[in-house]
Amino acid sequence: VHDKLGLVYTEQSHALLGAAMKDQDKLAVAVEEHRRAVELAPGDGWFQHNLAMAYERQRDYEQAEAQYRKALTVDPDLTYTRYRLGMIYSRNRRYDEAIEQYTQAIEREPDNTLFHYALGAVYTRTGRTREAIGEYEKAIALDPFNAEAHFGLANALFKQGNRIEGEREMQIFREQRQGNIAQL
Repeated sequence: VHDKLGLVYTEQSHALLGAAMKDQDKLAVAVEEHRRAVELAPGDGWFQHNLAMAYERQRDYEQAEAQYRKALTVDPDLTYTRYRLGMIYSRNRRYDEAIEQYTQAIEREPDNTLFHYALGAVYTRTGRTREAIGEYEKAIALDPFNAEAHFGLANALFKQGNRIEGEREMQIFREQRQGNIAQL
């Protein structure tokens, strides 16, 4: 594809331009550039994913969800796409679907602390406290400095009635948020 100056744009150049526009909050242009990348390379799941991210940044969650689903039909192993789709499902209180996406992401990438934390958060929202605790503990085992996982674990422990452990986790969370990692 040539522009008015005769420059050639590839799917990669459209994707890069879309990313630059998204970073500058020029979201309509970002969507258009990512759409062009997808048109030129419809079989590339990452281009599909990037278009979904641009829609999500515009807060067009319906379009973002549809685009993430397209990305997964192109490449079912895109774990971060599964995570983002799970976030949209969770935001819309479609918890079973969120759990499914997070679980599939973890099956493909079991050492990702973010995925375990996200699954723990959905379990917490759905009252599955014991399972939430297990996911938060996995997230912390993978990354002891994951402050959000310590916070989630603290709250799940409080819900379970375990105040002593909950207070301990809350203290770790506070220390990490203040940057006092050396005290841990």
